[in-house]
Amino acid sequence: MRIPRTLTRAAWLLLTVITTVTCTTLGTEDRKRLTLHLENAAQYYDQRHYERAYQQWDKALETDPLNEKARLGQAMALYQLGLEESPDGVARLQAAEERLDELRDEDLDGLEWQAELGYALTMDRWVSLFARKVRQLRYQREIEGATDEEELALAERELEKRAHIAERAYRTVHTGGEREAQYQLACLIGLAKMTAYRGDFETSLEYARDYEGQIVRSKRLWRDAAKRFPREAALWEMKLHNAERQEAELRDLIANVLFKLGKYTEAESELDVVLEIDPERSSAYLNRWIMRQARRDWDRAREDFRTFLAMTARPDDDPSVIEARRRLQEVEERVEEEDAAALDRAREGG
Repeated sequence: MRIPRTLTRAAWLLLTVITTVTCTTLGTEDRKRLTLHLENAAQYYDQRHYERAYQQWDKALETDPLNEKARLGQAMALYQLGLEESPDGVARLQAAEERLDELRDEDLDGLEWQAELGYALTMDRWVSLFARKVRQLRYQREIEGATDEEELALAERELEKRAHIAERAYRTVHTGGEREAQYQLACLIGLAKMTAYRGDFETSLEYARDYEGQIVRSKRLWRDAAKRFPREAALWEMKLHNAERQEAELRDLIANVLFKLGKYTEAESELDVVLEIDPERSSAYLNRWIMRQARRDWDRAREDFRTFLAMTARPDDDPSVIEARRRLQEVEERVEEEDAAALDRAREGG
């Protein structure tokens, strides 16, 4: 079972509270220029044009070098760019980590919690990357009989360290003064993921169920609003769609935790709901076939194997893809054996 990626929408939401401010020591023209750059940056970020947003914040810093919101905005733009699966993405993630770590120790005029949450999200991304590395190295050791043990030990240490840092940062924001729902949700799912990574599955499930309750309430709210305000139905439906995507992310995580706790039937039920909500979520097929194969449900396991391989965007050398191909071959052989056995029994009976 794989723990899902972090909800990057939280990083997008983080920038919605970065509003325009001016520095009283600036002249009128400089204040106007600063305001324009900050507004442009926020719009570009909202449209997911992160490089353009970064450039606008850079221009804001030329006018006001100590502007907290521009510095925080640039760090979060680097985080978003750091989600790219490439060496450049890793370099930007490293830069985001360094900047956010510096900002956490500064007086940000009430924005300290935002730097802390951004830092948690950055650590969360590192956890995903090191978890993938650990899986790859362990797979090499198991299947190929050899791996770089020193490299594996280093990756395991980094995974454990960064999961601990992310959990602590998420908890700081969660228990702090910030009470807006979207930030609390980001912290809850982050805490659910990090506690799962370190094997505290009961605590992880508690966080996930808390998150689930809030998502269910949100969906009810958006459905009611769409009925009450039909002229704004498109807005409420978009919010409902976003809530459902969050629910799919959550239930994928809950399924993983239930699987680890040995509650296989409950875990598979959660994945069935995930795929009802989001049929394009390849990771859910990946997780479900493990359960079906373990229960010797060969036909349905084969279906999930094939669907995952057809849908996944993971590279061919990803351990999950390699493992899926190997398992698919095993399942197909079992299906052929059982079909042949059934045919023999039918002939004998006839």
